[in-house]
Amino acid sequence: MTLTNKIILLVSFMFLISLSVFYWFTNFLFQHTSTFKQSMAIEKQQLQERLDEGIAEIHHKGTQLSQEIVGDLKKMEDDLVNNQRKAEEFDKAFLEGQNGVFDAIDAFGSGGPAK
Repeated sequence: MTLTNKIILLVSFMFLISLSVFYWFTNFLFQHTSTFKQSMAIEKQQLQERLDEGIAEIHHKGTQLSQEIVGDLKKMEDDLVNNQRKAEEFDKAFLEGQNGVFDAIDAFGSGGPAK
């Protein structure tokens, strides 16, 4: 075998080894990239599920709070009406009592000894 044939054989062998190493490397890289993309997709899905759950929980709490606020406002309105009614009754009773006192003073003054 001549030196040229040996060099060609050596270069061919090196080229085949280089191709097989390149194939192995690209296969490993694509597999790693695929695994990474799958894990990212799973994490994205989990985050989306948590986001949806959080939004649903916030919506539920908002609905619950709005119902509580409506109930509290209704109770406050009823209390206000009740207090207004009590104030009107107090004013009426106070004015009646005051009128009774003034009537007694008038009666005392008109029927007294100063005639």
